[in-house]
Amino acid sequence: MRFDEVDELIIAEMKMNRRMKLKELSSSLGIPISTVHYRMKRLLKNNIIRKTININWKQIGYNVMGFLYVKVPDQFQNTDTLNSIKSLPYVEAVYSTIDDYNLVLLVRAKDNQSFEQNISTIRKLLPPNSSVRVVFGNER
Repeated sequence: MRFDEVDELIIAEMKMNRRMKLKELSSSLGIPISTVHYRMKRLLKNNIIRKTININWKQIGYNVMGFLYVKVPDQFQNTDTLNSIKSLPYVEAVYSTIDDYNLVLLVRAKDNQSFEQNISTIRKLLPPNSSVRVVFGNER
């Protein structure tokens, strides 16, 4: 797919306001709504943009968040174990890194006690000889 300046402008506007309607986007960028519609469909089809859900974690009582820095052997980075961790409802995101700790997990919890329980569950899923460093606090 050819990605050009118009696509970049659409993405930049959508980053500012993800709920912007096509008509507003068209008006803001000064391009026809048919062009915006076509480009959005093409960006979705080519997996450049995705339809996602933004969860307001605080609104549902998840006031604690933390990052788990995890060091696992390389062969475990693309396994069922990792998919099991990603599917946990309180794991918001999993990132690979090139640091000593090769994974970073963003974990949510309602309180410190449930955060500790979540960490314990994740540790049980990790392969032997994995190490974990935890940084947590309240989101501001």
